[in-house]
Amino acid sequence: SVPETKLNTKLINAATCNGYNLSKLVTETVSQIWSVDYDIPVHIHRVGQISGDTINGAWNITEHFPLLVKGIQVMKICPDILESSVTWIPANTAADAIVEIGAQDQTSQNGIAHIINPLEYNWKIIYNALKSYGIEFKLVPVQEFIHQLKTNPEFQNADVNPLATLTDFFDNVFLSGHGVTLETELTKKSSPSIANCPALDSDLMMKYLKFWTSQKLIQ
Repeated sequence: SVPETKLNTKLINAATCNGYNLSKLVTETVSQIWSVDYDIPVHIHRVGQISGDTINGAWNITEHFPLLVKGIQVMKICPDILESSVTWIPANTAADAIVEIGAQDQTSQNGIAHIINPLEYNWKIIYNALKSYGIEFKLVPVQEFIHQLKTNPEFQNADVNPLATLTDFFDNVFLSGHGVTLETELTKKSSPSIANCPALDSDLMMKYLKFWTSQKLIQ
């Protein structure tokens, strides 16, 4: 797990990181150096996956998970990743948390916060919500899902299946193994919104699905 402290960059193998992760690491490291050199208070927020808000379920339909749901509906297959979990944090909860932490005295905490849901949720919740919404699919091994996405001409039309535009991304996500766990004990003490983060349940999933339907992403 990753503690809510400064990272030891000497222990990080850059060869195993993708460009996106490295860019965040560089930004964090440079910000901390400048904070010391120029005596400027800095809050480091390591932000996880932000999901749609809890009020309207508004979640950008061009992001990877909404496109995955669209792909599942089109392909009628879904990657079996029941062993994985998610720590999504709703957009409004994340915004509230950042305000709460930013308003505090810099000297009262270490300046590093993990903006994620402190609880992990199994993909079974997501699968059940899709089924309840009427999206038909069968679970298949991850390798088969990626193979179908890459090689089946029927699924390569991005106008019909926009997931085709993210083939390489999902190849990396699904086949790279489990991600790291970010600790949240200190962040929960600094932010009531993180400590009381809304659960990812069927009601919230239905809000997301209804929003994507209103945006004509899914049917």
